Amino acid sequence: MAGTPGTPGTPRVLRAMNDRAALDLLLEHGPLSRTRIGKLTGLSKPTASQLLARLEAAGLVLAGGTTEGRPGPGAQLYEVNPAAAYAAGLDVTPDRLLAAVADITGRTVGRFELPTPGRRPAVPVVRQVTDALDGAVKAAGLARADVH
Repeated sequence: MAGTPGTPGTPRVLRAMNDRAALDLLLEHGPLSRTRIGKLTGLSKPTASQLLARLEAAGLVLAGGTTEGRPGPGAQLYEVNPAAAYAAGLDVTPDRLLAAVADITGRTVGRFELPTPGRRPAVPVVRQVTDALDGAVKAAGLARADVH
């Protein structure tokens, strides 16, 4: 036998792939209607509706405004919930330690900078890093547990 046939996608795997595709589109394009998400992903309107309901229930998307400027009622727009997750990053140079916190859309929501005291710091390096991180988290109005 030359090879084994591929395993077909299970409904769960396909849902996860569709959900990820929709989130990527929302991050790339900004708020989109259910119809536009369906067109961009190739999903039917009912499937796009189910997908958005799942993402909304999981707290990953929010129903925002509505489309305007067309005849008839405006379509509901959906966008990524920026508060769904936060990440922190550190930039360490010989002169300073910069910590920043960003929301899931990539927007910086808090930052904190500490000067680095040289080769023999009075404060251990690990403590400096945690102090910078805590400062950025506080500047973002979050708790450290909010950062993933």
